[in-house]
Amino acid sequence: MCGFAGVLGEPAEDAASVWRTLERRGVPDGSWTCGRFRGWQSRLAIVAPEEGRLPVSWTLSPDHHIVLFGAGQIHNHLALRRLLSAADRARAPSSDLALVGLLWARFGLQGLRLLRGPYSAAIWEQREGRRRLWLCRDRLGRRPLFVARSPGRLAFATSIATLKCLHPVGAPCPDRVLQFLGAGTTCADGAVHRDIESVPPGGVWGFDLDGGCVMQARLPPPALTGLPLGAVLAAAMERIRLADTPPVLALSGGVDSSWMALRLARHGPVNAITLVRPGVSDPASSRSAQVARTLGLRSAVVSWEPPPAARALACLSERVDRPASTPAVLHNDALHAAVPGRLLLGGHGADEVLGGYGRYVAFATGQPPAWSRAELALRVCPEFVRGRRALADWIAASSSSERLARWWDLTLLQAWDNFHLPDENGLHHGVEVRSPFLDLDVVRSGLSEPTSHKEVLRAELRSVLPSELVDAPKSGFDTPFDYAAWLISEWPDLRRAWLGSEAETLVPRHLRALLQDAEAPRLAPLLAWRAVALSAHLQSHRRPQILGQ
Repeated sequence: MCGFAGVLGEPAEDAASVWRTLERRGVPDGSWTCGRFRGWQSRLAIVAPEEGRLPVSWTLSPDHHIVLFGAGQIHNHLALRRLLSAADRARAPSSDLALVGLLWARFGLQGLRLLRGPYSAAIWEQREGRRRLWLCRDRLGRRPLFVARSPGRLAFATSIATLKCLHPVGAPCPDRVLQFLGAGTTCADGAVHRDIESVPPGGVWGFDLDGGCVMQARLPPPALTGLPLGAVLAAAMERIRLADTPPVLALSGGVDSSWMALRLARHGPVNAITLVRPGVSDPASSRSAQVARTLGLRSAVVSWEPPPAARALACLSERVDRPASTPAVLHNDALHAAVPGRLLLGGHGADEVLGGYGRYVAFATGQPPAWSRAELALRVCPEFVRGRRALADWIAASSSSERLARWWDLTLLQAWDNFHLPDENGLHHGVEVRSPFLDLDVVRSGLSEPTSHKEVLRAELRSVLPSELVDAPKSGFDTPFDYAAWLISEWPDLRRAWLGSEAETLVPRHLRALLQDAEAPRLAPLLAWRAVALSAHLQSHRRPQILGQ
């Protein structure tokens, strides 16, 4: 994973501030300037650490020159190289992200449809006398790309902190604040400031030299592979394990990570890491320990419990770029800090794609809950609907409510936990996070079938693990963290960070009164958490002074 930023317009930015914010997403790798365009790139190299430096530029013909800035990974880059000419393969001998630029140059939108993996990219192209800036994201939106525009000036960046060094973004938007408090994200991928846009998942935006928009296109979902879901999952697992650094597995003891452990063990020794609460149970008798012993994993156990309020607020202010919708950021932060390496494999997204949550089973059996989170999003946040027109392309209008609920959970209500939190917080600790369940083909195949409650994974595990492990009731961890009790105990200190903050002034009066109550974490725990997270986010993202203003 990497970070990049750029601006079209007259110089007004503080380059030192740009580099400081980019350093959170990797080591500064290079910059590039052409007239009114300037771009910066940092890089956390997992594939081709020496050969894959960015930005990279190519002269493809006397009148065709491109420069690529990128973030993320292209998991099928080895297979895609066969589509390129020998000359183009020589231009990018081992870099995976280089394929984004070369496929765009040779095949346009059709080339981007071939990519598998999370990425965002900016391509500066000079062709037949025209200069264009192209911004694009993967079809699940797993890597962010923010934009701010004004007459004669356009800025883009993979983080809000960097974008605000390049362009004024105005005050927080009350509607977006409400979106975050209610749904945990916003119509602009978590950005709460009114002037920040987000390139949508699968979006390809084009701009001319003056920042005028010349194209807004969107890649369609991939076609079904025609293979059984088990085969699609196996192929995705093979893609994500390939890197120039050995992976570490986040082992929870559940079906998802146990299946990943089984697949990894077929290729050699596996390093695993497990997070446990101290004094709750015997680590040696936990499910993760039993899985590790059975499969011969080299497992490390990290003892952790939720931190005091001051440390929690520091995590929210310093280690994520957007407001954190759930307290899961805290144990993710501890996990990423303890990883003995630079690549972590986890089971993010498995429950949404494979229907692992009990509420999906309730939908599938005709006994849905009294209200559905998908319906809530449709009623409360109409901007979400407008921003995700691709829903009809992924899932037929006649699909069951269970399948629709999985899609909304995956792409909207759980997007923070699945995509952005592991990415941002992992990068803070120099760790890249990958999951086979967020592979584009796996998502397409998984959402095309009714919920299987992960039977496709269990069927493979039954040949090596005892049934009491394979068929055990779902649990996120061997010893789940009691965030409800933690929030109540720490609320006096957390509430002090909220009271009198900028975030408090943006909340409607009736919610403000609730959050001022000492009983708020009992009455509305998720709302209380998000109010604190929003306060920490706004405090840490005060707009820096841009030169020339």
